[in-house]
Amino acid sequence: MKNIIIDTDPGVDDALALLYALSLPAELNVLLISLTFGNVSLKQCFCNAYTILETVRKLGLPGPGAVGHDMKTIPLALGQDRPLFTDETVDAAHFHGGDGLGGLHTSHSHLTPPGWETMFNSVKDLTLTQTDVNRPFRLLPHSAHEEILQTLRSHEPGSVTIVAIGPLSNIAKAAISDPATFSRVKEVVVMGGAIDTMGNANPYAEFNTFADPEAAAIVFALTNPRSVALPALPGFDPTIFGRLESSVKVTLVPLDMTRRHHICDDEWEEGCRGSKLADWVRIFCAGNFRPVLDILKVRDVPYKALVAHDALCIWYVLSADSGDMDHNLFKVDVVDLRVETNGQWTRGMCCVDRRPKSSIPVGSKEVSQWVDPGSWLDESLGNRIGVLKGTPGRKEWARRFCLALFGTNIS
Repeated sequence: MKNIIIDTDPGVDDALALLYALSLPAELNVLLISLTFGNVSLKQCFCNAYTILETVRKLGLPGPGAVGHDMKTIPLALGQDRPLFTDETVDAAHFHGGDGLGGLHTSHSHLTPPGWETMFNSVKDLTLTQTDVNRPFRLLPHSAHEEILQTLRSHEPGSVTIVAIGPLSNIAKAAISDPATFSRVKEVVVMGGAIDTMGNANPYAEFNTFADPEAAAIVFALTNPRSVALPALPGFDPTIFGRLESSVKVTLVPLDMTRRHHICDDEWEEGCRGSKLADWVRIFCAGNFRPVLDILKVRDVPYKALVAHDALCIWYVLSADSGDMDHNLFKVDVVDLRVETNGQWTRGMCCVDRRPKSSIPVGSKEVSQWVDPGSWLDESLGNRIGVLKGTPGRKEWARRFCLALFGTNIS
C-alpha cells in the first residue's frame, strides 16, 4: 500500500482524482487532503471537498474497492488562499463553473452539506470543535503546510508521496518552512506545466503553474540543491535549501500528457453508469466535455471528450514501483525544466533548452554569463524534473478509471 498526501483545489478533475484515489483503499492510503486556492477560492474548495467526501460516505464507491459507508475518516487541512509572494489570485471558474463543480451547488443545492460555511469560518477563527463523529473527515486546526510537514515527520523517510494537483503554494511553503523535514518525502507528483503544447491559462502556461509560478519554481528547484533556477523573491533566502537532507524527486504530469488521455463521450456513457455515484458524477462533469478538436487540434473527429487531468497523477502513483514501470509501460524522462516568473506574456511557462549542446567544455573560461546565461549548459546547475512521457495508452486509462470508480468494464 502506498501512503499519499493529496494537495488539491477541488474543481471537476480534482474531484475525479479524489474519487479515483479513494476508490482503491487497498492500494492507496490517503494520509491527508490539503486544500489550496486555485480553480476557485479556498473557501469554495473546502465546500467542494466536504461535498465530495460526504457523498462518498453516503453513496459509497461501487468499484472493485467497494468503499462503503464505513470509509475511514480522512484528515483535512486548509492551506493558502493566495500565492506565496503576491495578493493577486486567478481562478478557473470559466472552465469548472463558478462553484468549481459545474454549478452543482446551485442546480442541486440539496447535495451541499449544511453547515459547511460555519465549519470553514470556525477554522479561520480558531474556534474549531470536532463533534460530529459521522463526518467523513477530520478538519485539522493547523495550516496545510504544517500538517504536510507533520505527516512527513510521523512516517518513515521515503514512505510518503505528495500528489499535488493544484497550485504549488502549500508545497513550496512546507519546503521553505522546514527543508530537512520536507526532504523526507518519497516523491512529489505534480499535475502541471505545458511543455510542447499550448497553455490553458495563457498561450504558454498551464493553470497550476500560472496561478503561482514562484511556488512552482521553488518546488522544481528542490530537485537539485545546486540549482540556479530559483527566482529572486522578496524575503526568500534560497540558501535555506542547503539544509535539504537530499534532493527531492519531482515528477511532472503535464498538459502534453493529460490531453492525450481524454475519455471519449461514448466511453463515458458506457462506463459512468449503474450506480447513484455515477448519477452524481454525471451532474458536475456534464459541462466539461469538449470537442476533441478543441483538446488536441485534431480535425474531422466528431465526438466530444472529457480530460481528467489530475486523475492521471493517481494512475501514475498507482503504477510507480510496479511492473508497469519495470516493463517500460510508463516512461519518465529527466529534464532541466524551469518556470518563468517574470515574463509579461509567458508567466508560468515551463522552459527547456532545445538548442544543440555546445562543444565548449563546461567550466571553461569561455562559458561566461554572455555565452550561457542561466547556466543551461552545465547540467549540474539545472533542475532535474521527471516528466511523464509515456503510459500504457489512452484506452487503458479510460478502462482502468471507469472500472475503479464505477465498477464497469468498457469495451
